[in-house]
Amino acid sequence: MLTHRPTICLQNESGLFIRIAAINYIILINFTFIYWDSLFNKGLV
Repeated sequence: MLTHRPTICLQNESGLFIRIAAINYIILINFTFIYWDSLFNKGLV
């Protein structure tokens, strides 16, 4: 049991990191689109 624990813990941490990175990426894309939409609406682009 003790030999399997570190790998399971590592997998959980990497999965959590990937999830957080994906969420940050999606939020960044959404903010970028909102920013470009506001620029287009103002006629700056």
